Amino acid sequence: MAPVQQPLTHRQLIETQNLSVIDNAAVLQEIMQTLKTLQNEMAAMESRLDAVDHNAQARLLNSDVTRSSDPLIPIKTSTNVIPDGFPMTSSQLNSLSVAQMDVLLAAYSLPRDGGLRVMRRRFTQFIGAINVRLHIFESMFDDSN
Repeated sequence: MAPVQQPLTHRQLIETQNLSVIDNAAVLQEIMQTLKTLQNEMAAMESRLDAVDHNAQARLLNSDVTRSSDPLIPIKTSTNVIPDGFPMTSSQLNSLSVAQMDVLLAAYSLPRDGGLRVMRRRFTQFIGAINVRLHIFESMFDDSN
């Protein structure tokens, strides 16, 4: 025979309801925090996707650059910004120094080794300017092609 359950007293009933409300509030707060985290992550992903989309279009346009006066379309970094010093034309690209190339390559997390010729070639390929003629006037002491 099953034990007979005693009905809850008024006080027990109120305490049970209060615990339920407290538990629900904690669960709701946890759900809200998770939702906020997901919204932040989605915004960050949307920003990265915007940069990827922009960069694909920029590389496509940069692949048509052939003259030194043709404009280069800047490439955005992974944080969706255009680094200071991005060359606006292939002529400007050809006038960048090793130090300037080093800063740009670092902004895009690209390898920074090699001489000016290697750095410019790496950067030019990265931005999609595959038809740009590079004019390298390196020091005779720079043998790291």
